[in-house]
Amino acid sequence: MSAISNNAGGCLYLIPNFIGTLPWEYQFPEHNKRIIRSLRYFIAEDLKACRNLLKQAEYPDISQAKIEEYNEHFFDKDISYLLQPLNDGHSVGLISESGVPVLADPGDDIVKLAHQKNIPVVPLIGASAVLLSVMSAGLNGNNFAFNGYLPVEKSEKIRKMKELEQLSFHKKQAQFFIETPYRNQKLFSILLQILQSTTLLSLACNLLNDNPFILTKTVADWKKLPIPDIHKKPCIFGILKM
Repeated sequence: MSAISNNAGGCLYLIPNFIGTLPWEYQFPEHNKRIIRSLRYFIAEDLKACRNLLKQAEYPDISQAKIEEYNEHFFDKDISYLLQPLNDGHSVGLISESGVPVLADPGDDIVKLAHQKNIPVVPLIGASAVLLSVMSAGLNGNNFAFNGYLPVEKSEKIRKMKELEQLSFHKKQAQFFIETPYRNQKLFSILLQILQSTTLLSLACNLLNDNPFILTKTVADWKKLPIPDIHKKPCIFGILKM
């Protein structure tokens, strides 16, 4: 397979996908539809989610779209073939399963390779659960970190949560993280047990759905409230020790 040239002529579009059930106009500009319909080659984290996005973008004939799958199962493998269409002057769209590519999703290796090959990278506007949670938390939008998933093992999870709490205090830096949705309720209970009473804890759940839940309270105040139903619902947690 020949190397990708530096003057391929096409570009790599980073295309956001739906993060909730609300329709297109709540999540993306119409411009995204025009870009998607102009492309033939796509790299998708999830094939079904990609085809659904193409359908919502009114793609003329999805059967003619050339879609290559790329997710965590492809890490540490040669991915240069994914950008091969750029050799022939074709642009390529990178599509997440949900939200924006690369941010808490696979794809950074593809973007890095594009930069190495001097391929233009064009991010498109779209909904991001991470950014929406930072915006709505009221913690520190000027200094924050997104930490992805916490460790699965309980003792390691607790150690990491305490570490993030101290980091948020010493750096005045809001710390955001996520959990597998069916573990949300258990994580929330652990947070109430181990965090300091004055630490701010933010929940942003079911964003861009019909029933979103967004609330920031101190741990002490959370303990006075009914336990929110966040089981099996996409949720982003944020903390800031005061």
